[in-house]
Amino acid sequence: MIEGARIRVPAGLRSRLPELLWLYSLGIVLYWVHDTSPGCTKTYWLIDLTTPLAERLIRLARLPLLRSMTRRHRSQLPATT
Repeated sequence: MIEGARIRVPAGLRSRLPELLWLYSLGIVLYWVHDTSPGCTKTYWLIDLTTPLAERLIRLARLPLLRSMTRRHRSQLPATT
């Protein structure tokens, strides 16, 4: 999924990104399950709003300031297996 992508993902984030994107998709599904708007328009609006935001956050993770912040927060997370 990450290999061949146009976005260059920092090495430290690369191992956690599949899990983070999975959690993001679970949030979308949870919102969709409770969405009572006609045709689930609020869910589509949420996806349209948050997908570019997620892409920008991944791109910003390469900046030195944010890289140090993500490194600090990653150290507090349990290791993935």
